[in-house]
Amino acid sequence: MVEKKVDEDNMKGFLKPIKVSDISRSLQSTNIDELKKLLKSALEQTEQLELTLKRINEFELNIKNQVDD
Repeated sequence: MVEKKVDEDNMKGFLKPIKVSDISRSLQSTNIDELKKLLKSALEQTEQLELTLKRINEFELNIKNQVDD
């Protein structure tokens, strides 16, 4: 019993009990932040793809116009 008390006193300040709810909240926060980053990246990539598609369509139209002339 005395050893346990000494060990607990020695550990104070070093190890804090962690609640599962705290871990869950932390993971949820991290996941939300990661999802926001992924969504932002997906939006940027979508915009870039739309711009690329627009350029391809313009290029095809120019080629068609040159052939028709």
